[in-house]
Amino acid sequence: MKKLLIIAGLLGVASGVFAQGTLVFANLASGVNAPIMDSTGARIHDPNYVADLFFSTTTDAATDSLTAAGFNVAFSTTTSGGGGFFLGGSRTVTGASGAIEAQVRVWNETAFPTFDQARTSGGEWGVSAPLVLTLAVFPATAQPMAGLTGFQLTAVPEPSTFALAGLGAAALLVFRRRK
Repeated sequence: MKKLLIIAGLLGVASGVFAQGTLVFANLASGVNAPIMDSTGARIHDPNYVADLFFSTTTDAATDSLTAAGFNVAFSTTTSGGGGFFLGGSRTVTGASGAIEAQVRVWNETAFPTFDQARTSGGEWGVSAPLVLTLAVFPATAQPMAGLTGFQLTAVPEPSTFALAGLGAAALLVFRRRK
């Protein structure tokens, strides 16, 4: 009897360590309708824009410490429903089960292949509000990302754009003083 209890306990610990939860990685699913707009306010329907899930296995992590799941799902090219949707289907979040803190991050990967490069180098990017999701573990069915809300991307000009604007302002001041 002791051996049976020990084996059952070890199996429980092992399954918890290797557990992988699933979710429906889409911003248009049952109970979720969260379109995403580009920096001009238009709904995205360009496959050069990608969405990824960033997560933590704790529910109170700082958003800058979240880990990329590596989904990198392209946006749908259809304008059905107005566009602005990525439809990644059921995805496994490796190394996580139960409740996680999550954030959807979107960027245009034409010039920058990663979110961090787009954010720091002048690309177009955006993030959702952080949300707590409960991942399904087999045999349970993956659940949609309830609580996800739409958001708009931002475009940060490259440093050279700021330098050019500064030169233009200086030139205006010089010409104004001459008059």
